[in-house]
Amino acid sequence: MPSLTRTPPHRALSAYGLVLAALILAIGCTPAPPGGGQQGPTLLLDERSGLSYLVETYGRVEDPEAELPLLIAIHGAEDSAARFATTFAGLRVPTRLIIPQGPQETDAGAREWFTFEIGVPDHEDMAQRMAPATARLVPFIAAMQERYPTRGEPVLTGFSEGGMLCLQLWLSEGVPASAVVPVSGLLPTPLIPDPLPEPPALAPMTAFHGADDTMMPREPTERLVQELKERGHPVELLVYPGVTHDISPRMATDLLRILQHQLIEAGAADEGTGGP
Repeated sequence: MPSLTRTPPHRALSAYGLVLAALILAIGCTPAPPGGGQQGPTLLLDERSGLSYLVETYGRVEDPEAELPLLIAIHGAEDSAARFATTFAGLRVPTRLIIPQGPQETDAGAREWFTFEIGVPDHEDMAQRMAPATARLVPFIAAMQERYPTRGEPVLTGFSEGGMLCLQLWLSEGVPASAVVPVSGLLPTPLIPDPLPEPPALAPMTAFHGADDTMMPREPTERLVQELKERGHPVELLVYPGVTHDISPRMATDLLRILQHQLIEAGAADEGTGGP
């Protein structure tokens, strides 16, 4: 069980959200396959950023060009877009999932975004290492919103290096998002704005972290969340006892639950503005 079970305050679901919630209950607990499987494991290339990416639809979506809530997920080191996609196999809300692939290839043939030093002993150095990845992800996210019909602003999530990049895109880069859900990440001190923004400048954020994670210390995220809470921002940190630098089964269940809620909210945001 997490040591912290609260989640951020949520608005009451609109008619769009209630329809999607009913769909989730009707489908039950069996994960829905990607809609149509039209993209499969094929990686596409975004010419603007130079990043390859995987795109899938979930929630029994028949039209690959349908207007959907957008989930952008950033994988960690020693991973790949295709492998990270399995983390989201349980999504049952109609969703377009996009996973950009890290541009650096490791000795083992996996991918990463930058060279990570265990424990993040030098925040200044880590901030500099992250800069090239961020410089490519900012235009990438904008390109994905232009390329794919999207309801509302995207939901951002990521693990490890991906969690770090999510926090940077959200807090120091000002990338538009409806919600941010970093897992096992931290934001290096030089990338934290001073002063911090005032509400309602930031989208809601729910962070996940293992209590026994020595690879990515959670203390910097705890301090950041506390400071943002004191300013009135809708942020939360969920800490899981006994979990190291990993996504445990309980974390995975809670992650999907929160992502699905935020995707429903993102989809409902376009109601009354001319969206279907």
